[in-house]
Amino acid sequence: MATTGQREEQFRERAVKQVKSNPQNDSLRAFVGSEFMYGGRMDLGYEFSHPLFEQEKAPKDVEKLIHTEIGYQSYERKKELYRQYPEFFWTSWRRN
Repeated sequence: MATTGQREEQFRERAVKQVKSNPQNDSLRAFVGSEFMYGGRMDLGYEFSHPLFEQEKAPKDVEKLIHTEIGYQSYERKKELYRQYPEFFWTSWRRN
């Protein structure tokens, strides 16, 4: 039986393959990004979710998840995230 780490790696490999094969499938991208975030892999969750924000196609539940997670970050981490993923931040946040 596969360990948790092995299952996570298998999921990551399948997710990357599926998203690369179906880059326009926004619901797949939203699902994969959310699953990574709920699994504690924020780095991968941000990476998979970011294109949805760039194209202004992020579902409301993904927006809420990202914004909630950002809200719990330190000021320094928020600045890092803003530099890497400015689309995650509402226009009103960007001015502050």
